Amino acid sequence: MTTLRHIQVLIISDVDDPVTDRVHRALTASGGAVVRWNAAVDSTKQLRVAARQADSLVLLTSVRHNSFSGALKVALDALEVADVRAKPVGLVSTGNPYGTRALDHLRVVMGALETVMIPQQVDGDLDLQIAPFVEALTWFAARSRPVPAQREATHDEAPDLSPSVSRAVAFLCANFSDNNLSLDLVARSVHLSRFHFSRTFRKETGRRFIDYLTALRMSEARSLLAATDLPVSEVCRRVGYHESSHFQRTFRNSFGMSPSEYRTRGRAGVVRPG
Repeated sequence: MTTLRHIQVLIISDVDDPVTDRVHRALTASGGAVVRWNAAVDSTKQLRVAARQADSLVLLTSVRHNSFSGALKVALDALEVADVRAKPVGLVSTGNPYGTRALDHLRVVMGALETVMIPQQVDGDLDLQIAPFVEALTWFAARSRPVPAQREATHDEAPDLSPSVSRAVAFLCANFSDNNLSLDLVARSVHLSRFHFSRTFRKETGRRFIDYLTALRMSEARSLLAATDLPVSEVCRRVGYHESSHFQRTFRNSFGMSPSEYRTRGRAGVVRPG
C-alpha cells in the first residue's frame, strides 16, 4: 500500500460525524501529517497558507437538496489556483448519491482551480469505502509532491510530475468514464505527440497509460459497487467500458473476483479492499 510518508494533508469539512474522524484516522495511519481548517475559528488567510503548504487536500461535505454548505463555500471562495494547482483533492460526500448538481458544481470549481479530483461517495460501510479512497489519494499525493531542491531523490521516492503530465492526470481523473478516452486524445489535450506523451507519462508516474486509466476505472467501480445498488451493467457503463464482458474480465484480474461477488462479500464484511 502507498504511504504518505510525512506528506501534509489539509482537511476542509462541514461534516461533523464519524466520516471526518474516520478519514482523518485513515490518512494518519498512512503516514500523513493531517491539518484541519475550521471555518468557525480559522481565517481564510490561514486557509490559503495551509493549502499552499499542503501536498493534498480532502473536502468532506454532506449533500442535501442538491447543495453543499458552510465551510466548503467559504473555502472555495477564498482559494486561488496558485494555492492548489496540480494537487490531488479528495472529495468525500455523504447524503445524496452520485450525480447531484452540488457534486457536479464542486467538480467544476476544483477543475477550474486546476486540481486532480478524487471523488468518493460514502454510504454504508465506511471502512470498505474509505480504504480505496485513501489509497488513491496517497498514490496521487506521493507522485505530485515536489522533490526538495538540492537533493537527489532516492530510488523509492516519488518523482515530481511535469506540468504536462499533471494536466494529463487531471484530464484522466475528470474523463475516465468516457468510453472513447484514448492515449491519443489525452496526448492532444496536453499538446504532446503520442510517442513522447506515452514515454513521459510512464517515466513520471511509473505506470503505462492504459494501466493508469484502468486503475482509475477499477477504483471507481469498486466504490460504486460498495456505495450504491446500481446494476453491474450500469457500473460498467459509468466507469467507461463499452462491453460488460471486458469490464468483468478486467475487474476479476484486478481483484480476484467478479463485481457481483465483490459487492456481496464486501457487504458481508468478508473482504476489504487492499
